[in-house]
Amino acid sequence: MITQSPKFWIFLPVVLLLSSLGMGVTTILLATHDPAFAVEEDYYEKSQHVDEQLAERAQTRALGWKLRTLSRAYERGSASTRVAFRVIGPDDAAVTGLSGKIEAFHNARAASVHEATLQADPQEAGVYFVDLPIDRPGWWIWRYELVRGDELARGETRTKMIDIAARTEESE
Repeated sequence: MITQSPKFWIFLPVVLLLSSLGMGVTTILLATHDPAFAVEEDYYEKSQHVDEQLAERAQTRALGWKLRTLSRAYERGSASTRVAFRVIGPDDAAVTGLSGKIEAFHNARAASVHEATLQADPQEAGVYFVDLPIDRPGWWIWRYELVRGDELARGETRTKMIDIAARTEESE
């Protein structure tokens, strides 16, 4: 019969406890540093002001402004990509004279939010653009805030961004 030395039995519980502690710490680090996981910022504060948010949504619907993405392609490895948007009113006419901001994030990387200020395109009425570090293909979420005088519209839209290089490689 094989017997273990007494030292083995003394250190076995210590090794088991330390390995369990190590796995727990590793799990916590992976969970808190995963860019795919995100918690809505100030969610508790926002929940306290639901009535105001509903009033803002009603105001946005009443304005009838819609934000449409014009550019859907980006180039892999590029430091920045210009993304253009057209803002139209309820009569499909261009909405001009806006200022605002965009928060953008990839659907699979909700913790990596990019913020930018909308800039009006001097060549085309109702077209605005932002320069953002688009770094992956797939669905991007654009949260926008549009302001003209005392008019305010907030909303969210989604766009599937396509890598130009991958598209070129497919066609060759």
